[in-house]
Amino acid sequence: MASVLITGANRGIGFELVKHILKENGPLKTIIATYRNLESSSELLELKKKHNNLHVLKLDVSDLNSFQSFAQEVESIVKENGLNVLINNAGVITDSKYEDFKNITHQEYLRVFTTNVFAPIFLCQTFLPLLKMAAKKNSDKPQGITRCVVINVSSLLGSLTDNVGGKFWAYRESKTALNMFSKNLAKELSSDGIVVIALHPGHVRTNMGGPSGKISTEESVSGIYKVMLSLNESKTDKFLQWDGKELPW
Repeated sequence: MASVLITGANRGIGFELVKHILKENGPLKTIIATYRNLESSSELLELKKKHNNLHVLKLDVSDLNSFQSFAQEVESIVKENGLNVLINNAGVITDSKYEDFKNITHQEYLRVFTTNVFAPIFLCQTFLPLLKMAAKKNSDKPQGITRCVVINVSSLLGSLTDNVGGKFWAYRESKTALNMFSKNLAKELSSDGIVVIALHPGHVRTNMGGPSGKISTEESVSGIYKVMLSLNESKTDKFLQWDGKELPW
């Protein structure tokens, strides 16, 4: 049974993705969803009561020192099957009071980079044994989510080519760094048959994206799921949008 781990799954895109995977009842049979605070996770915890294949674990991705013990929790669920899909979805955006460059602080940069860059990097490093285990165990299958995939949720704002308006200090740069990590990791793991992509979910109407978002979480996630199903060796090392369009780095 293929497994998927989604960070930041208590609301927004992460929570919608959990619901969509459960509804589709496709190849991903074991779903592991993380939350940071109980107070904002009631819907996820209620959903768990209805689905035996949904495992809900607490994880603060900004606490890098907790990753080893968290990985042990995940290993106790997936066991010798390994982890087929890791979706680094948890993220933060720069506080609006820092939108003016003269106000931005190194503390805010560190806060944003810890969650948006350091966490995905070191979660991938920590889960490497389980990812490689899944890739090896399913080496008879085509590359994709039934073998092994890493999806780093990025943003078009991280594109060097597409940066026209500037601003979004810390957040924009953090997604650029995440994109480079995704490209590096894709090259590092290509010989293991592991597909790695950076994924732009679109400007979505969520707490982070705000009410001016162009698409709903349902539309974004429906597209993301189709992208997930389409992943193969030709898609690794790419920056893809929620609808499958390839974006410029």
